[in-house]
Amino acid sequence: MITARDMAMAAAPVPQAPPASVAAAVPLTERILHVVLFLTIASSFFVFVQPSPYEGLIAILALVCVMARTSIDRLLIPLILLAVIMIAAATSAVFKVLYWYNAVQFYGITVYLQLTGIVFACIFTSDCSRRLDVTRSAYIFAATCASVIGIIGYFQMFPGAETYFTMNDRISSTFKDPNLFGPFLIPPLLMIMERFINERIRWHQLVASVIIFVAFILSFSRGAVGNFAAAVVVMLLFLFLTATGPRVRMRIVLLLVIGGIVGVLVFTALLSVDEIAQMISDRAVLLKSYDTGTSGARFDVQLNALRLVPDYPNGMGPLVFSLVNNLVAHNSYLDTVLNYGWLGGITYATQVILTLFLGFRMMVIRTPWQPTLIACNAAFLGLALEAFIVETDHARHQYLLMGVIWGLSAASARYLRGQYNASLDT
Repeated sequence: MITARDMAMAAAPVPQAPPASVAAAVPLTERILHVVLFLTIASSFFVFVQPSPYEGLIAILALVCVMARTSIDRLLIPLILLAVIMIAAATSAVFKVLYWYNAVQFYGITVYLQLTGIVFACIFTSDCSRRLDVTRSAYIFAATCASVIGIIGYFQMFPGAETYFTMNDRISSTFKDPNLFGPFLIPPLLMIMERFINERIRWHQLVASVIIFVAFILSFSRGAVGNFAAAVVVMLLFLFLTATGPRVRMRIVLLLVIGGIVGVLVFTALLSVDEIAQMISDRAVLLKSYDTGTSGARFDVQLNALRLVPDYPNGMGPLVFSLVNNLVAHNSYLDTVLNYGWLGGITYATQVILTLFLGFRMMVIRTPWQPTLIACNAAFLGLALEAFIVETDHARHQYLLMGVIWGLSAASARYLRGQYNASLDT
């Protein structure tokens, strides 16, 4: 619950960081950590194959964290306990299908993603500003690369490119599905918008934002559009409410107007292409035929999945529901219950809810990283809402955002108590 003290803290000015001359020298292990962190996140867009480079780099990143003596803040204990319970529930369920390689692989991805959330949470409990700068740069780089590849495929700039980087005339880029590609682009777009509001506009970020936004539109993902709209509204609202003064609020309003105009111009330019205009017209519908109705429609499958939940307290096993029905539930919360049982489903939902609660609770505290925490929490909220109609539980960036929120929340709590070493954030 937000207290009066927290609100007062939100209104207080951010303490100035000490000059670089008195800042502690960055140890070699910290520099290595920054490099590996950049490479890990920068590689997150390449998911064509399993295992991908991201998996191997996460293992190296965890090892470097140990070398750098990255500590585990006590505020992270609930996250760790929930991850342990989730892994235990998944392990219990996977024994039913050990003969099926795809199910075992799916289980392995669940385990490693839970562990990545903990790794990222530990990373962002200290040296927050520098590590966030690295993360932001790496994520924007990854999103730009994925967007360029997708645009090349969509416009068939090279022979056969559309075969690999599009699906059903929609950009999928290096992802398996456009509905996974679209949401991946939302956090970097929010990060760029937040930087435009709180810092000066940099041309390379402006160019990157246009490229990413074009690719985002060409994914034609209705869920991602809803995700983006919810995230933008929440981020701008809280940035406005926590702004340090009227000049910042005016800047938010001005950039919102300018951003809206640029967005409309880009959208209008895309509409001039007949194929794009036709696809947008086809996708600009709240409910399509495969959402409603019977015999395999999205919501019919979800209803059937819901009916099965009471019959499988220990779950059906990873991917068994999709194998039996030849369709997925398109709902992360239902999928998790059917894959890993009641315990797994309740744990996953608790993890999402507790992350949102903690993020909203701590982002009112005035810290140097407050705007970024607001952006990440808004992005996570959009993803949590989209999870009701799309599978997001295996989205890598969900666990990155989760880790950032928990890590920054732990740092904010120490900052509030005056126990955070601000000399690192120079």
